[in-house]
Amino acid sequence: MTPHPSSPQRISLPRDLPAAQALRDDGVVVTDGARDERSSGAAVRVALLNLMPNKPVTELQFARLLACAPCPVDLTLVRVGSHASRRTPSSHLNRYYRTWDQVAGEPFDGLVVTGAPVETLAFHHVDYWSELQEILDWAEASVARSLFICWAAQAALYHRFGIGKRTLVRKAFGVFEQTVRRPDRPVLQGMGPTFKTPVSRHTDVTEADVASRPELAILASSEETGLCLVEDESRGSLMMFNHLEYGDLSLDAEYTRDRLESRDIALPANYYPDDDPARVPADSWGAGARTFFSNWVGDAAQTRTASRRAAHGDMT
Repeated sequence: MTPHPSSPQRISLPRDLPAAQALRDDGVVVTDGARDERSSGAAVRVALLNLMPNKPVTELQFARLLACAPCPVDLTLVRVGSHASRRTPSSHLNRYYRTWDQVAGEPFDGLVVTGAPVETLAFHHVDYWSELQEILDWAEASVARSLFICWAAQAALYHRFGIGKRTLVRKAFGVFEQTVRRPDRPVLQGMGPTFKTPVSRHTDVTEADVASRPELAILASSEETGLCLVEDESRGSLMMFNHLEYGDLSLDAEYTRDRLESRDIALPANYYPDDDPARVPADSWGAGARTFFSNWVGDAAQTRTASRRAAHGDMT
C-alpha cells in the first residue's frame, strides 16, 4: 500500500525499528521518540497492542497508515506479557516492545488493538484472555479513543456486552464493498457512501445482537459480509471487523499459506484481476484506509485538545 502523497507524513517509532527504513523509502519523516513533540504536546500518542504472530509485518502496516494523520504520531509498540510469541524473535520483542503493565501508567491519546489468529477458540480459552480483559478496562478508563480490529473487536463486544461470535460456514475472504450507514461520524468523513476493505475471518457478530444494545451504533456494513464498523461512543471505541490496514499482498500471502498447508480455501473474492492468482492484485482500498486512519488520529487529537481546555477551564 503506497502512502498518500499529499498527506503530512511524520511518525515517531522505537529507535532503529526495521519498519522505519521502509517508511523513509516511502517519503515518511521518521523520528526516534519525538521527545520535543511529546514534551510540547504536539504528537498524538498511540499505543499499538500487537497480537499478530508476525509482528514486524503488522507494525509496518499500521505505521504506514498512522503516518498519514494530519498531526505527528508517536507510536508505542505494546505486547501482552502473558503470551510467548512463536513467530517473532524474542530479540525483536525485547528491543522494540513494552509489555502492557510497563505502559499502563502512561498517558495515551489512542489505542489500537490488532486482530489475532485465535478467532475459532472460545474467548476464555485464549491464554492471554485475563490480561486482555484488564487492558480493555484500562482503555475504557484511561484512553480517549480506542480502535479494535477483527478478533479484538469481537473480544471487546464480548467483554463489555456479552455479545458472542458465531462460526461462519465458509471463511469470509476477499475485498468487499461496505455501505456507510452513519456518514455524520468523524471517522467516516470523506469516505463516501461506500468503501472497500479486505475481509479475512472465520467468525462474525450478528447485526441483531449489536442492534439490541442501545449503546452501540452500526457505522458501516456489507450485504455480503455483515458488520464492518461499530461504535461505542460513550467509551470512545470503534470495533472494525475487517482489515483496512492490510497491504496489497496480505490476502495473497494468506491464500498462498493456506494452500501450502492444504487447507480448504477459496480464492479471495474481488481481489485478483480476473480471479487469476498469477496476476498482481490492485490496491482498491488504500485511499479509504488512509482517510479512515487519518480521521481516527485527528479525532483523538481533537478529543485531547477539548479535554485539556476543559481541564484548564476547571482550574480557572
